Amino acid sequence: MTAEPSQTAQRWLRLRRRGVCGLVVFLVALMVLQGAPLNINAASYAARWLADWMGAGHYGWSMFAPTPDAQNHRISAEIMDSDDHVLAKWSMPHWPEHSSATRFRKHRWAEYYDNVWMNSNNRCWPALAQHIVNTAKLPPGGEAPPKFVKLIAETKTLPAPTGNRWPKPGAPEGYDDRWVLSNEPLLDLPPPPSAGNPE
Repeated sequence: MTAEPSQTAQRWLRLRRRGVCGLVVFLVALMVLQGAPLNINAASYAARWLADWMGAGHYGWSMFAPTPDAQNHRISAEIMDSDDHVLAKWSMPHWPEHSSATRFRKHRWAEYYDNVWMNSNNRCWPALAQHIVNTAKLPPGGEAPPKFVKLIAETKTLPAPTGNRWPKPGAPEGYDDRWVLSNEPLLDLPPPPSAGNPE
């Protein structure tokens, strides 16, 4: 026969169960407060601040109305071996051309490319430049080694739908704006033996 837990142990188990349930309720309420269109700015701000501090925030997830994200972003790069000579060009994957399985497997890359171009993430640009050199198709020997990477951002603003029917989804043609994010110098480091390519 197994001994029954003591009253102290039973009390501790009940308290722990109630604590876990209370935490779950608290997190669900926090998620609702973040997404609800509250008129109480103080409550909404406090909920977002607390969620971000806990690592449970969803930041600016502007997918739905009333202000959905209406801008596409694309990152490309030119690998330079001098100030005026392009050694190779690189561009982030064009996701609609990939299979659903590939997009699912590499969805974190899509999130990374969709956010790394922002100025607030400029600390990531040196590592992005090194990653581009490690994964790009460089020409065979005989060329000077790459010296820096010119990171380029492109944006396309999508028009708001009009009428009762939305247009058929499709990739926009071209981009409205194109500018150089940064010229990132490369470290004199040997490339890794096997670099993973998200493309």
